[in-house]
Amino acid sequence: MNSDTATLITQDDRSGTPTRPSVALRAIAPTIKVTEVYDAWWKFAFERQSIYHRRLRGEAAPWTNDRILLRYRFTNAFRAADRVSQYLIKNVIYTEDLPQNANEIAFRVLLFKLFNRIETWETIVSELGAIVWSENPLSRISDILTSELSAGRRIYSAAYIMPTKRLPDAGPRKHQMHLELLRLMMIDNFGEHLTETNSMQAGFDLLRSYPNIGDFLAYQYITDLNYSELTNYSETEFVAAGPGAREGIRKCFADTGGYSDNDLIRIMMEIQEEEFERLGLDFEDLFGRSLKLIDCQNLFCEVAKYARVQFPSLTPKGGRSRIKQKYHFKAPIETPFFPPKWEINGAVNEILSPCELVCELDLSRYQREAAHTSFHKPVLGGDRITTTLLGIIGEIGEVVSELKKHSREGAAYLGFSSRLTEEIGDVLWYVSDLATHRHIRLHSLEFVASAPINLSTRRGGEWIQIALSLSKHAGQLSQSYDNLLSNIQSSNSFDAKLVNSLAGILNDLTRLTSLYDLSMPAVVAANLEKVNFRWKPPITASRQSQSEWPESEQIPMRFDALISDTCGCVSTIFLLDEGRTRIELDVLTDNAYDSDGYRFHDIFHLAYAAVLGWSPVTRSLIDRKRKSDPKVDEIEDGGRAIAIEEGIAAMVFAYAIQHQMFQGVQTVEYSLLRTIKDMTVHLEVSVRSAAEWQGAILKGFEVWRKVRDAGGGHVYVDRASRTIRCESCEEQPSSTERLSLN
Repeated sequence: MNSDTATLITQDDRSGTPTRPSVALRAIAPTIKVTEVYDAWWKFAFERQSIYHRRLRGEAAPWTNDRILLRYRFTNAFRAADRVSQYLIKNVIYTEDLPQNANEIAFRVLLFKLFNRIETWETIVSELGAIVWSENPLSRISDILTSELSAGRRIYSAAYIMPTKRLPDAGPRKHQMHLELLRLMMIDNFGEHLTETNSMQAGFDLLRSYPNIGDFLAYQYITDLNYSELTNYSETEFVAAGPGAREGIRKCFADTGGYSDNDLIRIMMEIQEEEFERLGLDFEDLFGRSLKLIDCQNLFCEVAKYARVQFPSLTPKGGRSRIKQKYHFKAPIETPFFPPKWEINGAVNEILSPCELVCELDLSRYQREAAHTSFHKPVLGGDRITTTLLGIIGEIGEVVSELKKHSREGAAYLGFSSRLTEEIGDVLWYVSDLATHRHIRLHSLEFVASAPINLSTRRGGEWIQIALSLSKHAGQLSQSYDNLLSNIQSSNSFDAKLVNSLAGILNDLTRLTSLYDLSMPAVVAANLEKVNFRWKPPITASRQSQSEWPESEQIPMRFDALISDTCGCVSTIFLLDEGRTRIELDVLTDNAYDSDGYRFHDIFHLAYAAVLGWSPVTRSLIDRKRKSDPKVDEIEDGGRAIAIEEGIAAMVFAYAIQHQMFQGVQTVEYSLLRTIKDMTVHLEVSVRSAAEWQGAILKGFEVWRKVRDAGGGHVYVDRASRTIRCESCEEQPSSTERLSLN
């Protein structure tokens, strides 16, 4: 970090008096007069972008010496690099799992931006699964958001205020009015109309034609939509200054010389190269992409906030004089992804890909990725530190156990390499989690040799030395527990003993990989695959999309099953095509000496169909096999796939018998989920995560218990919402009610 950037503005620069414009500014706008905040604008852009690149490279905190940037939260210099924009680009726009036609992309972008809050989007996704306009999900989304509000949870971002002008047919609450606006836009085919526009101004005007969308929101929305492939507007021709930007402009310019706010934003974009050079700032752009109009507009807003603290005399009477949001150290930045049409992702990968060649940088990338899978819950009566420390100690024990087994069985232990790889990865994950929580960068730890252990009285080789060293470090962490707990609220506290213990553990793990011809990059990759499968719940499509097949070969989005039990014999009737098709199945029994309810196990197959979109058994039962493609029919819907699914159902049922049929259970053991993954690795369902399998299993057993206890029931499968539910046979709906479900 350059110490020259320790303070963006010196104490002597705070006079508030006009200063002489630069040569570049005078050349393009000779009548303008600037204040000292004008130079601060360029210095702020430089330092904020430098912070971004330092974090991206995995450098240790703090990433700046500027006291204001250290204390308060500011957005990135480039709008597209911000956390929310990155999430929109990666998870909402460019996702292969969702339809890519114009109206569907526009629907997703606008739904996300109406609330502009990642947690709100993920709540909707967790309830609905795929968010698809053609499935008419708005009433369901309204119910989800109403429940969130009733639970006291926020659904809107604080970034900007959404207007709430009353709309006909809208509910009384704010989110209902905004969803009604979205509905009006979609039935007007907004996405298709947008593709017919040829400039950002035209797209902006189209958005402004809808109620409740003013200049500020229209400019923000058209910028977000232009990240997609729907449009390819120039980003240097149109801008609409928002209220925050106008505040910043008033502080930067003592006299605007008759230029409009939009003109001034454009001028900043056009002279950026000359001004950074004039101030001696080696501006590190966005992988070859310079500041665009939207970025300069946003920078004016951020500098307006910065000036409240740095130049308090420039705040008008009654104006905002403080910055609300404080900055807190965050986990490392995830590898960014930008719209492919910008053609800068190759530069991103070129800069970051060398980490695959060096262990230290492998760990930097690993720590960034692992931080996004940290969803474990604290143990009873404990906290995150307790859980993580126990995780490190426990997993070190597993590593030592594997070493002991290998020493005893030698070459006969055929699974040793894979087991040791997995256990080393588990230790690494908990070490990374603790380091991230304590703001320690793994790659910055010194890989010094552990203190030698006297083996003169012990027999054995290097593996014993490493095992004892790992155990020693686990003990040191246990002794540091009270200190760690007491400092849990202190983000900047530094614990040398903790750093030494974590460095020692990493050193020992590296020595193990070398001793047994393993590769740290391979360990890292295997662990990320494991934790992503276990903890990240991606909403992904099957390898074979439903839309690829004729309707007669698709599992229906919604259908019913009537299940009855007569003297231990279960019969099932499927109602398809809004009740017009009726399929009666042969009766099933428990096939066991003692009654255990397995005769109702078709419910598990229905749950797999509902939650996972996969069930060769269900396809066979309702005659929806994909016979138009003999290969798919053989591999995905054929006898082996059916046998695998039946095997999974039987295996999970045997597990459930030992676990109270999942009554009151919220999680399924990873070992069981991993076995299921291994059984289905060659099938389309292999893209499903452990969280999705867990949901299918628990939802299936919830319905199974109700049907078993009632001696039958009416089961509803809804693939659109990824749900399965039941009612007792006495409460079966009429055919009209069934139609409403479809």
